[in-house]
Amino acid sequence: MADTLEFWHPQFNERLALDYFDWGRVVPGSSADRPFRLKNVSSTYTASDITVSVQEMNTGGGSVSVAKQHYLSSDERFFSATVTVSGLAPQAVSDRLILRRVTSLDADPGEHDFQLLAHAATWL
Repeated sequence: MADTLEFWHPQFNERLALDYFDWGRVVPGSSADRPFRLKNVSSTYTASDITVSVQEMNTGGGSVSVAKQHYLSSDERFFSATVTVSGLAPQAVSDRLILRRVTSLDADPGEHDFQLLAHAATWL
């Protein structure tokens, strides 16, 4: 298996479905949370200094960017644009992380695609 990080189900020992972070149509002024975990699927290397972030896929305009409507947390109290996991041993699964969507009242109701990225600074 490759030295890769995968987005993992918050309760079950399985990869997330491809549409897990798809919010569908949302109401302006609403918010919602999606918990998840990360798994280091490497059988050999430890992933260190892992940064999770949101990347906007289409920048077709809109009043509020996708990145400004999504926040991440590792403790469910403090939310920011990125979250860091110090390290994951081979085959280890992280503690629960949260993706929070906060859609402002003036957000463009059009479709905006995004993806979550998880990047390890080193593999040792």
